[in-house]
Amino acid sequence: MDAPLLWTKAEAELAERAGWVGDVSYVRARMRIPHRWLLGEGLLPRWGGWLVWLLQRCVGRLDVVQARLRNYRGDQPAEDHVLAVLGFNHGVEGHLEIDTLGDAADWQVDVMGSVRAASCAGDLRQERIRGLTTLYQSIGTHQDTEPAVGESHIREALFLSQWIRQSARLQSSLTRREARRT
Repeated sequence: MDAPLLWTKAEAELAERAGWVGDVSYVRARMRIPHRWLLGEGLLPRWGGWLVWLLQRCVGRLDVVQARLRNYRGDQPAEDHVLAVLGFNHGVEGHLEIDTLGDAADWQVDVMGSVRAASCAGDLRQERIRGLTTLYQSIGTHQDTEPAVGESHIREALFLSQWIRQSARLQSSLTRREARRT
């Protein structure tokens, strides 16, 4: 499982910008991954869960998912394109799109609110390098803080990935409760 935005300031930046917009009403997230980075597991387990997890931490708990997955390239056993309509608590709506259809390696989140809109974006190649550098520099040092990702975060990211896949497989909107039941 890859967490491309984990060791960056993406979450703090997104949370700060979401605070500028007033009451958040809509969020749109896009991530493009080079097809060479995709292994056989598909987009969702490796990349998708973390982007949705980041959105949840910044705009609120995800309540409803309606997703569509496609394999346009045909050279992988799993999806290379994810498109989902998201419903968060407090009535916040959103769209998520992740693909490996080209060589781009970037992400962007747009947040619309009652006062204004704000965007947050980054280059995944640069952020992975900075994140890995930070991680490697911390090896062997004492950390007084909690790790950025704990077991519960990993479980939640995997659950979000499975929820999106389940919605696409059933071709239906699924609530969190329905996703946990099956």
